[in-house]
Amino acid sequence: MRRLSRTATRIHALRRSRRRPRWVRQLTNSALVVLLLAGAVSTLWISVGRTHIQPLLASVGDVWHGTTARSGLVVQKLSSDGRVRTSVDELRTVLDGLRGSNILLVDIDQARRRIEELPWVKSASVHRRLPDTLHVSLEERKPMALAEADGGRLVLIDEDGETVRISDLRPFARLPTVAGEGAQRHAGELLALIRSEPALSRRVTGARRIGSRRWNVWIDRRIEVRLPENDAAAAWHKLARVQADAALLDKAVVALDLRAVGGIVVQADPRVGSDGREGA
Repeated sequence: MRRLSRTATRIHALRRSRRRPRWVRQLTNSALVVLLLAGAVSTLWISVGRTHIQPLLASVGDVWHGTTARSGLVVQKLSSDGRVRTSVDELRTVLDGLRGSNILLVDIDQARRRIEELPWVKSASVHRRLPDTLHVSLEERKPMALAEADGGRLVLIDEDGETVRISDLRPFARLPTVAGEGAQRHAGELLALIRSEPALSRRVTGARRIGSRRWNVWIDRRIEVRLPENDAAAAWHKLARVQADAALLDKAVVALDLRAVGGIVVQADPRVGSDGREGA
């Protein structure tokens, strides 16, 4: 008897563990009712027409909305992942209007579009987590550089060269600045090249696109490095080797022209004499 009792208890516990949540049972029962009503409406539509059936259609909708609300299928919570610079308050501002709404009727695409209008959001997806949660997955923009826009004002750009619509640039003051025709559009290519040599990359403070063809890069805000139009990568790697061997960037120079075939043209600082001391 004791073994039988234990077995029965285990079976009962297993059945309870498999029992569906209350809101699922309520929703399933209500869905059956709504389907029956919908079938009746379809039959009556054929026999009496749309005008007379409109009140019944409204009743079916009311039954569905009321049932989902009683089952707890209304938006009450917000969760997210991938959020770094986008604040919770920003998400709430966008989505709080949905609080208390029927979660099954939320326009997911519209919610996503509104979230993607936030400054740091590159892309977003919104998912229902029944019974009462909207979950937002974010891919945020990565700040890459400051770019000189119209009128000489600076804007923050991401890895795709797109403007990040923020007003306070102070946290990004240490990023390199790019300028010139087409600079914002091609900044990603340049910075990928610059980062290929980490020792040089740490010293790059800015760059200007020349004639929408090539770049001049600034090192330590004082040395202008003129990259060639073709095979800029080879020239940049060559500069890294020369710097490692001879510390050229630490000498009294103001410009390095890497466009010369087979060598580097060095422009010395005219304020510094041959003995390394600054002149009068």
